[in-house]
Amino acid sequence: MGASGFGYGDADDATVLDDMAGAYLSVYTRKLFQYSSSSTLTSMTLTIDYDDAFIAYLNGVEVVRSGNLPSGSVAFNTAALSTREAGTAVNFDMMSFVDNLREGENVFAIEVHNQSLNSSDLSLIARIYFNEAPPSNPNNGGGSTSTTRGSLSDYTVVGDLNSINFIVNDLSGITYAESSNSYFLIQNNGGKIWEVDTNFSLIRTIQMSNSFGDTEDIVYMGNNEFAIVNEASKLFIVTIMPNTTTLNTTDTTNVQTIIFAENGGNAGPEGVAFNPTTQTFYIVKEQSPKVIYSFQRPSSGNQTITPNIPFNAETVLAMLNDLSAITYDPRGDGSLLILSHLSHAVVDIDISGTIAGVLTLADTTQHEGITLDNNFNLQITSEANYQRTYSPAP
Repeated sequence: MGASGFGYGDADDATVLDDMAGAYLSVYTRKLFQYSSSSTLTSMTLTIDYDDAFIAYLNGVEVVRSGNLPSGSVAFNTAALSTREAGTAVNFDMMSFVDNLREGENVFAIEVHNQSLNSSDLSLIARIYFNEAPPSNPNNGGGSTSTTRGSLSDYTVVGDLNSINFIVNDLSGITYAESSNSYFLIQNNGGKIWEVDTNFSLIRTIQMSNSFGDTEDIVYMGNNEFAIVNEASKLFIVTIMPNTTTLNTTDTTNVQTIIFAENGGNAGPEGVAFNPTTQTFYIVKEQSPKVIYSFQRPSSGNQTITPNIPFNAETVLAMLNDLSAITYDPRGDGSLLILSHLSHAVVDIDISGTIAGVLTLADTTQHEGITLDNNFNLQITSEANYQRTYSPAP
């Protein structure tokens, strides 16, 4: 049918069911996946966010049912007994059904039911996690969540430096969108955003108008929203739907413009991160001086704000010659991973300015972008058109 999530009416859907309202109560989805009995399986968890009710099946066997559906047989026209609004994921341990896994191809299916034909919305966002901690919310903007803070000392480079052949030059920022399981890359002052799959193959190109200026980084915020920062100290909150191919700052329905500092020129802002729990942005200014700005997401409408400066980056990050990108790490109490292209390093630092670790990068390309994916792999992009993966120890 399409990519998860499925639904309509609340802007968290990669596959929009425009014809559902008033026409049908339920949606049936299925996903094929491979399993080998030689694998050591220590955990199997379903993470699901839904509106209003659901039943999930593994190879035809029911594994979990929401409490607001009647017991027994459920038909396509069975209504949920009560409403539930999406926005908070729920985790279900499925290890008791491990014997239902088959060698080779398996089928995981979910049916989701609305409470009434005239419901204003429906949502289904689901994922199965094998041998890893699931996120608490599949719509967050910085990768999965975990109770344990990661350690950069556990990270090692995976594979060779990847040259992305459809990009000619000026590859800058990167972000991971968990709802579509894809990456979004942004061009430095070139007007393009590329969506790519997990193999970095091109899905689509989105053209930005010249009014976005010298763009440097992009971050996924959840619910089809992204933030873009440019060197003139402007932050653009944009809506990118699965069919979006162009963006223009004059479209105030889909683009909000925030000015947070003076125009930084060639030493201006280079990276943006987002904490979806507190709705806080973190932005790095490259140098002269190095600065970290923070501020909570403003209300709607174009605005000029005064950001916070949580600590003195010139002093605390004196070992870095510049700050070229940033991403938010939600593990533990949360921290910032800050990239330097001149120092070829990543620094793990908490919000108060305490450094927990440093990762020296495996090449000396001009590193410009950093993000964490759903497995906490670090994806780093560099000019002119390079990408490299660093993975934590298992």
